[in-house]
Amino acid sequence: MTVGDQAYRPLRASPGEPLPPDRLALNSLTDVDAFPMFTGNYVTRVRDVPLPLRNVDADQGEGPHSVASHEQLVDLALGQPRLALFRCDADNMGTYFAGGIPGHSAARHATLSRLMSLFFQGYVNAICAQRDPLLPGVPQAARSAAEGHGRYLNIIYSGGDDAVVVGAWNEVLTFAVDLRRAYRAFTGGNDRLGLSGGAFIAKAKYPLRRMADLAHEAEVLAKQVEENGKVVKDGFVPFLTTDGPGRDPSAAVRWNVFAALDGAGGGMERTLDLLAAFLTLSGPASGSDGLELNVKHAFLWKLQAFAQRDGDAWRLPLLHYALARATPPAEQLPAWQALQRTLLRRDTWPHLGHVLGFLHRPPHGPGKDGLT
Repeated sequence: MTVGDQAYRPLRASPGEPLPPDRLALNSLTDVDAFPMFTGNYVTRVRDVPLPLRNVDADQGEGPHSVASHEQLVDLALGQPRLALFRCDADNMGTYFAGGIPGHSAARHATLSRLMSLFFQGYVNAICAQRDPLLPGVPQAARSAAEGHGRYLNIIYSGGDDAVVVGAWNEVLTFAVDLRRAYRAFTGGNDRLGLSGGAFIAKAKYPLRRMADLAHEAEVLAKQVEENGKVVKDGFVPFLTTDGPGRDPSAAVRWNVFAALDGAGGGMERTLDLLAAFLTLSGPASGSDGLELNVKHAFLWKLQAFAQRDGDAWRLPLLHYALARATPPAEQLPAWQALQRTLLRRDTWPHLGHVLGFLHRPPHGPGKDGLT
């Protein structure tokens, strides 16, 4: 790459190779001549995909070092074979750069700009490489043995104060939560420095550009989240799908409603906790990879009717009727009883609509009930 009369390249071939004085090595932390310009460039490669799911097409020029396709990422998704695209943007940065920094000066603006770059272009790679699942107790695809690889996702763009990431739906959503947690720590818990984002979920062959447009709509909704009648931003739209309303303000929630930002578990009062409670009632899907939810589709319909009747006197009887008519899976009776107790707790009811909007999709393949 040439800028003006200077030539740039990402790395020298080896640390001991002489570097011409008119060249600048980028992104090398071991090269004393390097200028540390980071970039969010984490990807899942074919070699990172478990062997049975690689499906390498040599005729298309694919090899172990190729970036994993959307179909390969979807094969690694939990439960539903769905892809998610997540877009996020730091809140109120324009205000800060326009004079919102106390004692603002060129030096302070440059420092803030550099720190934001370090987070979105450097540390974001480390967040992607984390290996611990955010849904403990729920079976998920085994992690790659490759050093530096964690989640099954690809960064499309990450820099400045925003990011775009695509991958298996559960990997993307848990990445989004960990990114918000890390950004909270990075900003010292400053409530005015939030991070708004939205995820759009679809099948692997859904056009990527259209996914990006719809994820942007979700991000705009997230920036309109209100609390006590006031727009506070710092919102998240977790389950926007082709079946979901793209302009419904109720699709967005505050991050601390979706998941615990301090990283500590807290019962079942958050959306992610309720989703995990449903997913524990699952087993290997027959005839395909992934999981099959061991509850009837009709049960999810009844729960959906309950979730939509907020304030209705018949609401609670509807829930008891749905639970009484359901057929609990005999081999997972303790998990079913735990879900039943969770559904009877009032603090879980506001989260039901979001979870059911994702779980209650047309079954994948003939004769399936629920999540496959």
